[in-house]
Amino acid sequence: LQPPAAPTQTAPTQAPPSPQPPTPAPPELNPTPTPPPTNPVSTTGPKPTPTVPLPTPSSAPDPEPRTAAERTERYVTTYDGGACFFLWPTAIADKRTTVEGFGSTAEPFVSFDAAFKKAQGYEAQISLRTVTTAQCPMVDFLRQLGRGIDRSPVMQIGAFTMRSGDTLSGTVESDPSKNLDILLIGDDGLVYNLANYTRREGGKASFNLKLESTAASGAPVRPQTVLALVSPAPLPSLSGPNPAPAGDVFPGLHQDLARAGGKVGIGIKYFRIE
Repeated sequence: LQPPAAPTQTAPTQAPPSPQPPTPAPPELNPTPTPPPTNPVSTTGPKPTPTVPLPTPSSAPDPEPRTAAERTERYVTTYDGGACFFLWPTAIADKRTTVEGFGSTAEPFVSFDAAFKKAQGYEAQISLRTVTTAQCPMVDFLRQLGRGIDRSPVMQIGAFTMRSGDTLSGTVESDPSKNLDILLIGDDGLVYNLANYTRREGGKASFNLKLESTAASGAPVRPQTVLALVSPAPLPSLSGPNPAPAGDVFPGLHQDLARAGGKVGIGIKYFRIE
């Protein structure tokens, strides 16, 4: 396993211009943030992911893989590592596979590493993206989508390592005819809908917001995830409190997507606040 490595893109020295919303305050990434005034806070803590399987968004059966790369992609995306485990393939080529692994512990990824080498005949390059227990509902949501994920959306963010007071900026390129939602999942498990910080023009959306935290100096590194969802229509579960616990948000999103049918476009970027 390789430790997380910073993305190759260079952090912008100046956040891209974006209209500043008049009323909402920037989210504070801590267990008790002050939400935008127009959206009440859900005061319940993160809830465990339901043990009852959620329905999977329906889609037409995928054709059988014909090339080595397609067979490898099928192996990675269908591998079952258990709860709070998700594999995000970033590059698959001849005898070279790069994967980001989202999870709360390293052991399942050690098992995947060995299984992959045995099945494919070479080692995958795995970058572990460690999440907190409070973020596990997001990881389980992604794992449960399985083959229902469309990886065509392209997301970029400005930096891999940030500090409180920095500006988080990024872009998402996706189908302009579809609905786009951008979420920030903090280390405390709170999910922030970034609609008020996003500007979309055609197939490209940009977002920027100032990261604020009340965590004490010298606190442990705090993992954060930006998640883009591209769906045929707006998702009702995102019309509720903002922010809200991941344990409340993601089961509802899974139900929304199951009702909508088809695949859901996903973009995902991980970063840390130090």
